[in-house]
Amino acid sequence: MSASSRSIRGEVTFEGMRVPYEIISSPRRRNVQIEVRPGQGLIVRLPAGVEAGAAQIEQELLRHADFYRAALTAELRAPGGLRAVQTPDGLLTFQLQRRRGRKRVAIHVLPQGTVEVRAPWSTPVRWIDEFVVQHSAWIRQRLADLPPPIQYTTGTAVPFQGERLRLEVLPGLFAAGEIRRKGDRLLVSVGGVGNDEELHKAVRDLLRRWLMQQALEVCRQRVSYWSQRLGVAPAKVTIKDMSTRWGSCSQRGNLSISYRIVMAPPWVMDYLLVHELCHLRHMDHSAAFWAAVKDAFPQADAARRWLREHSAELRL
Repeated sequence: MSASSRSIRGEVTFEGMRVPYEIISSPRRRNVQIEVRPGQGLIVRLPAGVEAGAAQIEQELLRHADFYRAALTAELRAPGGLRAVQTPDGLLTFQLQRRRGRKRVAIHVLPQGTVEVRAPWSTPVRWIDEFVVQHSAWIRQRLADLPPPIQYTTGTAVPFQGERLRLEVLPGLFAAGEIRRKGDRLLVSVGGVGNDEELHKAVRDLLRRWLMQQALEVCRQRVSYWSQRLGVAPAKVTIKDMSTRWGSCSQRGNLSISYRIVMAPPWVMDYLLVHELCHLRHMDHSAAFWAAVKDAFPQADAARRWLREHSAELRL
């Protein structure tokens, strides 16, 4: 801003919304311009000598209420992404995810230490920030309660289909970047790593790829079995690295399954596949949907309970 320009900040209320504004006067400006900027509210640019304040801004908002309602609502419903809010204990960073059709705001503390906030598309971002601040003590306690990071060294237990496989890191034993299973052991060969941090990352990446391949093979077999039992046929089955859900079914009939489910006992994996396959007939969680799931898989409640109690263990 030039030395001859001046700026005035304030806030007005419009249809229940608190709208911050900044008035910038400049001798070089020849006309009045009002902008709506995401995260900043209104920017009012005036020629020098033209007076304006909160009362004039309120009149302008009311005069073109439809326009400003749409523009300001779009601003307050800013898209998702990484956000940070100031709490009594310092900054708290979270990932905002918006979904159309969602009914409420929910906070999830994920096993890897990420805080995710899921919100309806229409919820004002300021309200979401305040909601996170109000629950910051709960969030920090959940983060503190998370198990320590896994150390990918010899002796580490890796869950696989309800078993515990013992990890053995064997640099140079066979081709670098390879995993072999031998009974209840997983032999992992890595090479070209310079320190422990690089070694742990290399082992984790290999494990993730191995588990995704195992999940794909098992899913192909079990989806074929359950599809015949249920009389449905998915268009496509994809194994993904999903940290916030176990599976999903799209309107086109495509199933997406988290590779981590292969770490659970086989009967729990079967429940998940039945759950998603039943969505091919009921694209909701209605009473009819749950009746279909439990009819095909009577242990559904026990499987859901198992996942709630053990989901934090099924991680890399």
